[in-house]
Amino acid sequence: MVTSRTFLTLVVFLIPAIALQAQTSGGGKNDIFRTLYAPRDRTVEITGGVTVPLSHLALKQFWTRGPSAGVLFLGRATYNVKFGIGGEASLFSFRRGMFALAYPGVTTQAKDLATVYVYLAIRNYLNPGLRLSPYVGLDVGVLRVTGAEYKEIINDVRFTYYDIPGMSRLAGSVSMGGDYFLSRRIALLLHGRAMYVVNDPNVGFLLSFHAGVKFTL
Repeated sequence: MVTSRTFLTLVVFLIPAIALQAQTSGGGKNDIFRTLYAPRDRTVEITGGVTVPLSHLALKQFWTRGPSAGVLFLGRATYNVKFGIGGEASLFSFRRGMFALAYPGVTTQAKDLATVYVYLAIRNYLNPGLRLSPYVGLDVGVLRVTGAEYKEIINDVRFTYYDIPGMSRLAGSVSMGGDYFLSRRIALLLHGRAMYVVNDPNVGFLLSFHAGVKFTL
């Protein structure tokens, strides 16, 4: 089982490892493709996709995967490495059928959940000078959960049907994907992210898949 301490330790130690690998890897091959598609200094990504709750029953029981969207600004630090800041918002839809099965006869109160992830990013591009460039990345940031609860008192007895408090937590994530440049300034991209929310008994691991467009600034 991956603990929060193990996950964050992995993230912290992999960041300098990626940077070191980028500094020692070769750059500047003088072929025609690198002339046309040299590394871009500053880029912005706009993506959309789906986010799936993976681990904790408190979230998975009554909420299902939902749409998500993100934006990320990146600046080039070395030939292979970029640093940046980004944000991603996700919406989880309430599962009315699952609630009815769990609490038959109880009036359903459907409340969707939303999360907002603001993070610092580092990416290592394996072929930054080519039209097609895969990458791996690490992110550290804060995840905000809007929260949802359903409680009632019957005959002086409190019943809690679900209770996910709205709060902000430290989070870390690993990602991988690839860019395909249609022109010098526009690229299509695919992106996947696995995120862990630290010390949160309700959210735990989230997995997101996105597609989008990248623009050179």
